[in-house]
Order: sequence, then structure tokens, then C-alpha cells
Amino acid sequence: LKGNKMEKENNIPISTKWLIDSVGEVGKNLIGHVFMIVCPKNNIKGTGFLYKSGHIITNWHVVKNCSANEIVAISSTGKQIEFKDLILDQNRDLAILMPKENLGEGFEIDNFSEIKPGIQILTWGHPLGYNGPAPLLSVGHISGFKDHKENQTSDIVKHIVVNGAFNPGNSGGPLLVSGSNKIIGVVVSK
Repeated sequence: LKGNKMEKENNIPISTKWLIDSVGEVGKNLIGHVFMIVCPKNNIKGTGFLYKSGHIITNWHVVKNCSANEIVAISSTGKQIEFKDLILDQNRDLAILMPKENLGEGFEIDNFSEIKPGIQILTWGHPLGYNGPAPLLSVGHISGFKDHKENQTSDIVKHIVVNGAFNPGNSGGPLLVSGSNKIIGVVVSK
């Protein structure tokens, strides 16, 4: 490693360094796009991920009642990211956070995989009780699907039901088919 890249890698926590060294090239990219999302105002912590647009996606319930300037994202290397704006969708339990700085491109949506029961999936996230900064891996399988409707006037939202060890704090994390670097969904609840 040369220059700033070597200096950056030497300044990260040793547990993060071990994780980065163990996950291979695809894994390095994946964990580099996953963030701990914190809103001290409501004392809630969750997970978010960088989308290809340069925005960070998380759940509405992770940032509800918080303004953009009250939310902080923490990268796998411990860097804090601030936001200038956010868009909320309570029915889909999604939030789009707009960083003050350009973070580059992140995950893309997988529009081509056949999503069916039995497929192994994974997520990287920040379960409660764990304060990172690197996300932890959770693995499971697709069990089925269910429809969710917030109220009588809202649209029906399709949910993927997963049999896996997802915990509070994993909310907002990217859901991926194992071996892929494209998202098929967003973790909402355990």
C-alpha cells in the first residue's frame, strides 16, 4: 500500500483490519458500503448502506423524529458522515439520507436473480450491543413472502421472510443473495 491508503488502513481498529483481510475483494467492497446509523435524539441505532446514487438507505423507524443534521453515519473505518437532507417513506419503512460529502457509488439493486424460498442470503449490520465500527455478518435463507399494508390508504409492500439471525440494529441493512454484491431488499425487522 502507498501513501494515504496505507496510512488509512494503519489507523483503523485491529478488529476491522482483520475483518477486511478475511473477506476477500468482494467482501471488502460490501463492508465498506455499510454504516452504523445513529440518532442520539431518539436513542436509536441501526444500519444503513450506500446506494449507487451516493445516498445512504436505512429504515424510517431508525431515523423517525430526527432531522438530517441530527443523524450520523459511522463507516467501517470509524469515519463520521453528516447529512444535509433526508426523504422518508413510513409505509415502506425506508429513509434516504443525503450525505454532505460525495461518498461515491455503492450497492445496486439485483433485478435479475430469481428470489425464491431456500436461497441463502446475508446482510452486514450493527446489531444492538455491538458498536463496531465494522459491521457483522448475518446469514440465513429465504423462507417465503408476505404482504404488508400500513393502513387502508397505503400501497401493499412485499416483504421477503428470512430464517436467519437478524437482530435489532440490523434494521436498514442491505439484504443480498450469498455470493452477490447486489441488493434484493432492506432488513426491516427480526
